[in-house]
Amino acid sequence: KSELVKPDSHNQTKSGLERDYITQWSYGIGETFSLLVPNVKGGASVPLAANEKAMEKANPMYNSIYSQIGQYWGEQPGTSGPVYVGAFVMFLFVLGLFIVKGPMKWALLSATVLSVLLSWGKNFMGFTDFFLDYIPMYDKFRAVSSILVIAEFTIPLLAVLALKEVMARPQLVKEQARSFYISLGLTGGIALLFALAPGFFFPSYVSSMEMQALQGIPADQLAPLLANLEEIRQSIFTSDAWRSFFVIMIGTAVLWLYGMGKLKAKVTILALAVLCLADMWSVNKRYLYDEQFVPKSKRTEAFVKTQADEIILRDTAPDYRVLNFVGFPSNTFNENNTAYWHKSIGGYHAAKLRRYQEMIDHHIMPEMQDTYQAVAAAGGRMDSVDASKFRVLNMLNTKYFIFPAGEKGQPVPVENPYAYGNAWFVDKVQ
Repeated sequence: KSELVKPDSHNQTKSGLERDYITQWSYGIGETFSLLVPNVKGGASVPLAANEKAMEKANPMYNSIYSQIGQYWGEQPGTSGPVYVGAFVMFLFVLGLFIVKGPMKWALLSATVLSVLLSWGKNFMGFTDFFLDYIPMYDKFRAVSSILVIAEFTIPLLAVLALKEVMARPQLVKEQARSFYISLGLTGGIALLFALAPGFFFPSYVSSMEMQALQGIPADQLAPLLANLEEIRQSIFTSDAWRSFFVIMIGTAVLWLYGMGKLKAKVTILALAVLCLADMWSVNKRYLYDEQFVPKSKRTEAFVKTQADEIILRDTAPDYRVLNFVGFPSNTFNENNTAYWHKSIGGYHAAKLRRYQEMIDHHIMPEMQDTYQAVAAAGGRMDSVDASKFRVLNMLNTKYFIFPAGEKGQPVPVENPYAYGNAWFVDKVQ
């Protein structure tokens, strides 16, 4: 619980995190279709320019912009990839709602629906507020979209139960033909509609954050850029929609042939296993690709020692900290290269200490802004810099700053003579 806000603040939960912090990574309502079509919102937050196939539709004059715009266009701040359970698995899940009997079906359906509704977070705030206020421990966690791990378990489980029913009673394909058609329409039919009319279901292919960032471009230049960007992203979406459609159609055809007595059970199971494996493998390889699997000796090379690091490491004193301004403000608290070589003020960890995070938000970030401007204006001469602009950084014993503007683009270290040292005494308390 924060000690810096009033207890009656609507944003603050009773004993946990703030509501907007908890719901920052809320899954979009339309984004939930990624369970069926993985790239319904573009996939991961990687540069759009990295997608060679999509860039075939790009106007070359915008290439520099596309290297900065992400492939993901949903409303989350960023993502490493979508929640995808498999197109044919979704077909079997829906089919299971018709042909599987007993309480297990309802339990799995309820858990799936609960998982999806909670993943929406701020997009379904009334339901989220109820859980934050009345369900113990729920207000201790952030990134509500991660609760979709429940759906990733319950959907395949009901799909397997549905497949079990069909394999045990092949005549279900004829007896429950209507259920098959409905299931096909709710999965393959939706994927087909997405492929044929992408603009009807999702009128915008630019997130609100991106639109805000692009407002600095003159209107006459912005319109053609947005049109080209929409064309690229629609192609990403429709290609995956076609992919899901064909996966479902192939799987359904295999089941139909089994129901008609054209295929044996072992062949059917093998064909569906290969289909689902190929489906999931090809999507997973987008995010777990070969270049990520390298020997340990190569991986450690990611922590490159710069010339600035070498200069700072000549200081053999054990009691100083380093603050890296390279890439400020976005990079300082999102990189760990500095911490590999020094005791770092910045860095990143998914589990955050509230009091230090609040010190970052309320003191360190504003002081970094002032320090950056003051040191730059003084040309790096610290004797002419007002040390009162960074008292908290001095309190944290920040003896070295690393600035980006050096020769040949190399970062340069600047020694801070005002750091308070490893231990200090308080003169006065306000």
